[in-house]
Amino acid sequence: MVLLMALLQIVCDAMDIKNVGRKRWWRVMKSFPAKVAYKISFIFILLIVPIRLACALCSTMLLLENILSLMIVLLTGAHFLFYTRALKFIGPFVLMIYTILSRDISRFMLIYSIFLIGFSQSFYVIFGACERASKAKYGNQSTRWENILDTPFEAIMRLFIMTIGEFTIFYRSLNTCEEKMMQMIGKYHAV
Repeated sequence: MVLLMALLQIVCDAMDIKNVGRKRWWRVMKSFPAKVAYKISFIFILLIVPIRLACALCSTMLLLENILSLMIVLLTGAHFLFYTRALKFIGPFVLMIYTILSRDISRFMLIYSIFLIGFSQSFYVIFGACERASKAKYGNQSTRWENILDTPFEAIMRLFIMTIGEFTIFYRSLNTCEEKMMQMIGKYHAV
């Protein structure tokens, strides 16, 4: 039923674009980002069907389907808030929540991502120096020290996990670093 309604809504929107004109339709839609997000969720709903059928072929498709399902829930939530504004008792609260989500949380996420990316890359460089020092001291085949930040993306993920509160693996790996100066700089960064 959801698939059928999403398809029907896409057809209605396509007819609307044809009648009004693409530029004019987009000019109106730009004013309502929650509505645009809601319409994007229809495309995601249609994409879930072939991805779900491909789950038997590859386990990555299961992850992609879960990500798309999560995105659909997030994109339709803002549209739901739009309609609950009209209710007398919860309308002002919905406006407050909408303002908090659109301004405060987006500002926080921007600042948080800048700091997360910056610090993760500094730790990526520090752990790279520790890996080079370990290989120089024990040889290339040594398994005494393992670099937990092999790639820049892994560095971002590890630092995100660290901001949630899991320090043990990160600190243990930093504490066993052969390059003492990098070990001190890393501990200073962690504080």
